[in-house]
Amino acid sequence: AASVFGLAHVAIQFPIYEALKTNLQNTTSLGPIASLVAASSASKLIASSITYPHEVVRSYMQVAGVGGLSGLVESCKHIFVQDGLNGFYKGYGTNLVRTIPCAAITLPSYELIRKALDRVCVGQVESAQSL
Repeated sequence: AASVFGLAHVAIQFPIYEALKTNLQNTTSLGPIASLVAASSASKLIASSITYPHEVVRSYMQVAGVGGLSGLVESCKHIFVQDGLNGFYKGYGTNLVRTIPCAAITLPSYELIRKALDRVCVGQVESAQSL
């Protein structure tokens, strides 16, 4: 049950990334790569801030050996009773140190490689048409 919530991270991150990418490229003096890095990093931070509690609950469920919806509810209760809301963000800083640099590299790399491949493919089509 907890693993399904992990899909929400992607559903949050990518729309935010696309919106920030467009906004930053159109409204700031950042260069194209810097705007991609900023959009990627910010979208990862926002998505992680919203969905990180699911990681804590999922980890707790694995350690406790519980599953299903009842295990999810009991795990949330236990974490809240033990540590309050802060308990749902244990390890959050470490997670950000690990994931934001990865996102700052991965999404801009994808964008740049995709653009390069688009130029190569367009060049190949134009060459084939001129034959």
